[in-house]
Amino acid sequence: MSINREEADVGALVNEFMQIYIQRPILTNVGGMGLNHSFALWRVLRELQPTLVAESGVFKGHSTWLIREALPNCQIVSFDINFINREFVDPGATYVESDFRDFDWSASKSDGAWLAFFDDHQNHLDRLKSAHWFGFDFALLEDNYPPGQGDFYSLRHMAAGQGMPSIQLSKEYLGSGRERRARTRLETTLWGEYWAQTRLVRPNLNDYKSVLRKVRTIQELSPLWLEEVSMFGCPYSDFDPLPPEPILASRLDGEFDYSYNFITLVEFLR
Repeated sequence: MSINREEADVGALVNEFMQIYIQRPILTNVGGMGLNHSFALWRVLRELQPTLVAESGVFKGHSTWLIREALPNCQIVSFDINFINREFVDPGATYVESDFRDFDWSASKSDGAWLAFFDDHQNHLDRLKSAHWFGFDFALLEDNYPPGQGDFYSLRHMAAGQGMPSIQLSKEYLGSGRERRARTRLETTLWGEYWAQTRLVRPNLNDYKSVLRKVRTIQELSPLWLEEVSMFGCPYSDFDPLPPEPILASRLDGEFDYSYNFITLVEFLR
C-alpha cells in the first residue's frame, strides 16, 4: 500500500492538518519532529487508519498528541527509556519505560492494522525484524539517515551497503580529542562483543536484500517544503536517491521547522 492521493485530496489533507498543527500543545520541539515529519506521520495515520500504534521514542510527547489527534480511538503504546522530558500525557495511552522488543505483544488483541513508529535512534534492521516478528503491518522510520550521516544503522545505510562501522559517522560531531579516544575505546569493546550488540554493523549488501524479502513496499514520504540546504549542511541534490518532491510550491506563512530526514514507511509482507 502506498501513500498516493490525488492533488486535490492532498491539498485538503494539508489544510486539515494545519488546522490541528497550529493548536499543538508543544510549540518548541527542538530535538523532536518539525513540520515535515509531523505532516508525514499525520498523513500515514489518516490514510492507513491503524487500530494499534506503537511509538518508540516519546521525548516531549508531540508525536503522542499527533497520533491521538489523527486517530481518536486507536490503541497507543508508547515506549521510552525514561519520561523525564515528557510534557504531553495521553490518558488513554499505555506508557512503557522499557524497549519496544521487550513488550508482551501477544497480549494485544486489537483488530485491524498495526503500525510501529520508530523515533528512537536504534538499528533499523533490528527494529524492522522485531516489528515483523511481533505481527505489525507497517513500520514508520522517522530518521532514515543518508550514507555518511547519523548515529545508528539506517535503511539508507543498508541500501548503500555501508554498514555502521563507527558510532558517529557525521564529522561535525566527532568531539574533542579526549572524546574521540574514549569513543575509540568503546568501539573496540563493542566490536569484541559484536554478536551481542547491534550498534555497530560491518559494511554489507546482505541486510538490505534480506529486508526486501520481507516487505511489500518502502516509501520515503514527501515533505511539505524543503529548504535549499539540508539539515546536514549540504543541498538535498547531493543525496542519492533524492528526497521526494515537496508537496507545496512555497513555504507556508509563519515560522516553522522544515527539517527533513527521509522519513520512510515500510509495509511488511504477510
